[in-house]
Amino acid sequence: MRSEWQPLWGLVTLYLGDAVAAQRILHESIAFCQEQQEKFFLARNYTYLTEAALVTGALEEAAHWLAQSLAAHADPHRITLDEVERLFIAARLAAAQQQFQCAAILFGLAEKIHSQIQAMLAKPIRALADAALATVQATLEQAAFAEAFAAGQEMTLAEAFATILVASPRSAR
Repeated sequence: MRSEWQPLWGLVTLYLGDAVAAQRILHESIAFCQEQQEKFFLARNYTYLTEAALVTGALEEAAHWLAQSLAAHADPHRITLDEVERLFIAARLAAAQQQFQCAAILFGLAEKIHSQIQAMLAKPIRALADAALATVQATLEQAAFAEAFAAGQEMTLAEAFATILVASPRSAR
């Protein structure tokens, strides 16, 4: 099914170093998903556009795409690998925006649900998340980081979605 493989093709293209081609593939996939009314895969495309914007340093654009992803499909009662990826990407965005407390909270929840579903993250996603997490840990005082990370582990997915939208006020554009 095209709506399943095309966003993954865009992500692989991004990780192979061609952000422009990746964004083109993802925009084509978005058009197809909108035509087919595939909200779940539409959200995946927006998440991967968030990743592409993050990789290129376009933080406002990343915040916009993350908000679009949540608007397209956000089921707080169904935890999938897509939700885990989205949380790690949201945490990375918060770290890039220097919202380190928010990033620590989101990393806490992302790590918790990642361990619950016992799924493997793609190596680039994991490596980028680990690097951002290390930055957050180095920036916050140890006690502040531990408190925020623990708060994230107690958070629900619905609370995380609300936190993401509040943390990225520019995303409403």
